[in-house]
Amino acid sequence: MDPQGLSLVGSHVSQEHDSRLHPSTAAGNRRNTMGSSFIIFPPAKTQARRGEVRAQTLPVSASERAKRCAVISVIVCTRNRSRSLQKVLDSFSRIIPPLGGTWELVLVDNNSTDDSAQTIRRFAALAPMPVRCVFEPRTGLSHARNAGIGKAQGQLFAFTDDDVALDSAWLCELQKAFARFDCLGVGGRIIPVWDHPKPPWLVTDGPGALMDVVPAFELGPEPCQMKTAPYGANMAYRREAFEKYGLFRTDLGRVGTVPLAGEDTEFGHRLLSHGERVDYSPRAIVYHPVEKERTKKKYLERRYFHYGRTLAHIHGFPEDAVRYFGVPRYLARLAASSFGQWLVTLDSRRRFHHKLSLLIHLGEITEARHLSAEKTAHSTAPS
Repeated sequence: MDPQGLSLVGSHVSQEHDSRLHPSTAAGNRRNTMGSSFIIFPPAKTQARRGEVRAQTLPVSASERAKRCAVISVIVCTRNRSRSLQKVLDSFSRIIPPLGGTWELVLVDNNSTDDSAQTIRRFAALAPMPVRCVFEPRTGLSHARNAGIGKAQGQLFAFTDDDVALDSAWLCELQKAFARFDCLGVGGRIIPVWDHPKPPWLVTDGPGALMDVVPAFELGPEPCQMKTAPYGANMAYRREAFEKYGLFRTDLGRVGTVPLAGEDTEFGHRLLSHGERVDYSPRAIVYHPVEKERTKKKYLERRYFHYGRTLAHIHGFPEDAVRYFGVPRYLARLAASSFGQWLVTLDSRRRFHHKLSLLIHLGEITEARHLSAEKTAHSTAPS
């Protein structure tokens, strides 16, 4: 389907993904059948019509790679952040279109209760590119991204956040990386933008660096093949990556104000673990603000607790582990050790690190009990 010659449509539709697209969850692959509504806006400026580009098996020639990069869908999900959303939409207005190709913007409203829907519609009515407006009623970043994928028409899917500023060449650089390499995914550079002083206790690099509190991603000045997964604020994948390996796990990722994480990196590691190639493009740049809230200790404590929950979801626990009330015994020992170190340490920085370590283990313990209860309920439920 051509994203350029689209008419104005407004309807409630069943969210029926292509049969090849299936979300991978801890409980197995489940088809997404919940309803979502969407509106397609044509571009404000007429552009040349282009045919559909079909995904093909790698490796392919350079000319064929270029064809496969011709149609790009940029997917942005938002929930109750209309002010920051307006800023990223403004930067889309200044984006340089991909060379020799066409693109569309897919805006997913994840059940917002503020004026995000109005912000999206105002932008879409005047946008110089085709805009697809999707409403996803199930709260959660993974649900929203999967809904965007289900409605996108491109052969390349680029993802970014609803609070960033984009370099004007961002889209072109992602396209170049796909055209240059036989890769299934591309990660770009994320540069943090500070509008307030960094607290002296907040260590962001070197020994004792705290975990990804400041949104940043950089692997050097030159393109390279990645051995780690890109971050959700600046990542792109071919359509076939989702056809082959499933969608983002819906048991991971932010849900409302609960800072679960890992849906983006889990998907990237899923590809890497199967030997797929993901490349780094240092000139595909997004600028990510560092919210003042992220630099408060209370935020870090909450983030580390939910990071422990995320680890439990991604890695699970050994089946043969000795458990008490659903909690592996070794986790209780790790938590007790961190608690003891936190109590006896006098240095404030090291003491805080021990507290964060304890919170990770408490998050794992919390999720272990939850998963154990779910498993028990499932096993005792009548068939």
